[in-house]
Amino acid sequence: MVTFHTNHGDIVIKTFDDKAPETVKNFLDYCREGFTTTPFSTV
Repeated sequence: MVTFHTNHGDIVIKTFDDKAPETVKNFLDYCREGFTTTPFSTV
């Protein structure tokens, strides 16, 4: 689980590393590296 803390409340995201391990790893790496000002788009 990943939680984004925003001015409009928290957004909790469940990751599925069993289904998309490389995508989840990449996403978590970005989170750990502190990409806090990077916009994201609708999935």
